[in-house]
Amino acid sequence: MRILAVSDREEPILHEYFERERWGQIDLIISCGDLPPDYLEFLESSFNVPLFYVRGNHDLTYDEERPGGCDNLDGKVVKFAGLRFLGLQGSFFYGGRDLQYTEGQMRRKIWGSLPSVWLAGGIDVVVTHAPPRYCEDDECSRPHGYGLACARHDERTCADASDIPHRGFRSLRGLMLKHKPRYLLHGHTHLNYRLGTRRREVASTEVIDCYGHVILEIDK
Repeated sequence: MRILAVSDREEPILHEYFERERWGQIDLIISCGDLPPDYLEFLESSFNVPLFYVRGNHDLTYDEERPGGCDNLDGKVVKFAGLRFLGLQGSFFYGGRDLQYTEGQMRRKIWGSLPSVWLAGGIDVVVTHAPPRYCEDDECSRPHGYGLACARHDERTCADASDIPHRGFRSLRGLMLKHKPRYLLHGHTHLNYRLGTRRREVASTEVIDCYGHVILEIDK
């Protein structure tokens, strides 16, 4: 299955300069958030395939204008073409808006989704806006920033963002370690926050930053 994943930035080649033939087969579109509803509607209608989305921390307009024809994944598991998708919206709490969550609140969101995960027999793809925390040290509360010296271990470099708005959730890391999805797709970090790296691994899960757009091919 060939998936087009988008997040955070309206790509000219997917909008005003869109040419359907250049994209080949696309079976599903996934939005990881912070994109206007009309952009998602354009993609859904132009490719004529299902579009699943989660909301980013800036997607407050969705309260009045939801993207028509698209399926909100937040807090539930949706099956498509033999794969099970779980969505979790929002970013780390940094100012009190509706789509920002503390670590405890995100943990409770994950707990609330577990009945759907159990009924589905597991999950293959987790779709989020925020990234997970990468560092294994649960005692580290102040990451120095990607690639910088670790605050607690001389032999390590830091694996996480130093600024709170772009910091990932430990609970997402725990979700991957326990339920072992094949992929976690997220947005929010705009690549430059993680030194341009799109793909990282947490145990058996491949984590992909979908800023702009990414094409993902998954064997069923």
